[in-house]
Order: sequence, then structure tokens, then C-alpha cells
Amino acid sequence: MMRGARRALADIEVALARMRDGMYGLCRACGSDIPLQLLTAIPKTTLCLSCQRTTG
Repeated sequence: MMRGARRALADIEVALARMRDGMYGLCRACGSDIPLQLLTAIPKTTLCLSCQRTTG
């Protein structure tokens, strides 16, 4: 249980850092916009749908 909580906290910290850097909402692989619907459903996501498909 603690491992899951630590992972969730790490994901939040990454998202906050990306917000501070102005990179939140941009795919870390290709730089394109991540759809708002995807960010709403999975706020920690860092890849657009296309890159998620190619990276498996």
C-alpha cells in the first residue's frame, strides 16, 4: 500500500514540475498537445494517444 501511495505522490510531483516548466499538457515524446479529455481522465499522463500507441 505504501508503494502505491509513494508512486502516486511521485506522479503528482512530476505533473506539478511539468506545470511549473510550462510543459504540462504537452507530449514528452513528440511535443504535441495532449487532449484535455485525456488529461482530465488521467492527469499524470505525459504522452499523447499516438505516442502511447507506439510505445506500448
